[in-house]
Amino acid sequence: MERFTVNGKEVEFDPFDLDAMEAYMDGAALVEEQRKAGPDGESPVDALRRLCGAILDFFDDLLGEGKALELFGQRVNAKDIFEGYRAFTGQVNGCISGYSKELNGGAQAAAVVPLNRAQRRRK
Repeated sequence: MERFTVNGKEVEFDPFDLDAMEAYMDGAALVEEQRKAGPDGESPVDALRRLCGAILDFFDDLLGEGKALELFGQRVNAKDIFEGYRAFTGQVNGCISGYSKELNGGAQAAAVVPLNRAQRRRK
């Protein structure tokens, strides 16, 4: 279980648990859908409200019901919500990326092992 900071508050999330990783990816995809889509003629405030709602749902779905309220309070402050989402996803992605590089480095090192004479002749 890893600890991440969102809006000045610490949350726990295990980005290496495959079910959690899947929920994270699905939730981020829904946020991205809401960022891109919107009905024609939607006001800028309505678009921001829709996107903020998607991000708050992301945190509730991923970290538990009521977590978004705990992290952001009663007010729907677009700046706080966007910055909190960006910070959380950046931290999680960095954590996953760092570990992936570590794994890939080991795989690449294994792949670079020189071939012996018999193996080179077969090539």
